[in-house]
Amino acid sequence: MDRNCAILLNFSSLPSDFAIGDFNDKAIDEIISGLKKMGIKRWQTLPVTITGKGNSPYSGVSSFAGNPLYIDPYKLIRDGYISYDEVKKFTFSDDGYLVNYDEAEREKSQILRICYDNKKAELKQKLANFVRGKSWLNNYALFMTAKKVFDGKAWYEWDKGLRDRKQYALRKFKKENLDLFYYFVFEQFIFAKQYREIKKKINSEGIKIIGDMPFYVDYDSVDVWYFNKDFMLDKDKKPKLVSAVPPDAFCKDGQLWNNPVYDFAAMEKNNFRYFRQRITLAMRRYDALRLDHFRGFSSFYAVKYGAKSAKGGKWYNGPGMKFINILKDKFKRAEFIAEDLGTIDKKALKLCLDSGFAQTRVLGFAFDSANNEHLPHNYTQNCVAYTATHDNMTTLGFLQNAPEDKKLYVYNYCRITDKNDTETVKQMMTYLIASNARTVVFPVQDILVYGNDTRMNVPGKPQGNWVYRLTFDAWKSIDYGAIAWQNYVYSR
Repeated sequence: MDRNCAILLNFSSLPSDFAIGDFNDKAIDEIISGLKKMGIKRWQTLPVTITGKGNSPYSGVSSFAGNPLYIDPYKLIRDGYISYDEVKKFTFSDDGYLVNYDEAEREKSQILRICYDNKKAELKQKLANFVRGKSWLNNYALFMTAKKVFDGKAWYEWDKGLRDRKQYALRKFKKENLDLFYYFVFEQFIFAKQYREIKKKINSEGIKIIGDMPFYVDYDSVDVWYFNKDFMLDKDKKPKLVSAVPPDAFCKDGQLWNNPVYDFAAMEKNNFRYFRQRITLAMRRYDALRLDHFRGFSSFYAVKYGAKSAKGGKWYNGPGMKFINILKDKFKRAEFIAEDLGTIDKKALKLCLDSGFAQTRVLGFAFDSANNEHLPHNYTQNCVAYTATHDNMTTLGFLQNAPEDKKLYVYNYCRITDKNDTETVKQMMTYLIASNARTVVFPVQDILVYGNDTRMNVPGKPQGNWVYRLTFDAWKSIDYGAIAWQNYVYSR
């Protein structure tokens, strides 16, 4: 694999005429054009699956289903599902600097429902063919239908027959709610069509898409409802254990994530069917895949269900190389990135190295000692290096908030004489491009040298995340030539 440079830019952050970024050609074409001018060959996105609590793309109702909020209504006009006048009623009137998830859900769901009602007679056979053989889609559409029918109740609160997936109950429920079932199939039919189109367009310009796969899933999800034997649940379908992060110097109570944890012993008996199916679909959508919280495949920390904090938990063994070898055997040519950030013990480090997957480095974690693995001079070739990720401060924000001794370390390391934060960010990017890392990734906010008001996510903060949006004016303000020259000089 050649040395390359990537941008981190989620589809939700694209400019559009609606309350959220989507697969509109105007934005996609502008981004592709800019990436080519900069010599950037990769585009990393966050999970394209449905967002969940706090609008997080890492906690949705399905780790398989695509997010209908990314559907471009103008393509629906093109394809004859809806008229221009009908769509124009829903265009967003705000300034477009932030995603408005409530408004996006309202406008996109109403537009898609109009489209479905306009064409459902013609679509009947197409949708039946589309769902055939896709167990994940059949179960997703059933799940979403039940959510609608039962006013949003969690699956473990449904009637026992549906809760426990008794075949007679599933058949009866589907038959009684067939129109609503096929509406949710229709959403995924349109998502798949539009995503294929933009992926083909991006790839045709020599740009690869790096995707992302969350490790855990939400308790109230299709995944746990359908694959419940692969999770540690009791006879009443309640979790025995939930995910957490142990207390440390930064958080005395630890972090209580509250996701149900996997029963890896049960998974091993079915050859890790659940993860194989997830990754099979992901590798159709992406050209490379980041595996979030990779250390969970080595060992994971969990507490009892109902715990009030992350204290008092235990570490449990993950599947280790048994799973990784199956993965490598099934996806021989696939490119995987291990997100190995945070506290990594010797066992987890060994799994990363034995897997052969690219490790992750973040420049914002680097400046405390010469031995820090996140400093560019310590990078191995087999790593993906970021100035910052979606979970961190922007690089400008990091500089503006760093204590003086850390800022001085940055200035000395990057040979900064003019202590200007904007120029320092650019020099930090240059050091990353010049490094040994095979892939370097810049969030769009760092390319624009933006501060923490554009930060994507603050872990532990329940609301107000995932809302940053790019504007066309901002994108066009970038000095494409300067970044292109750096990529040329350092063979990216």
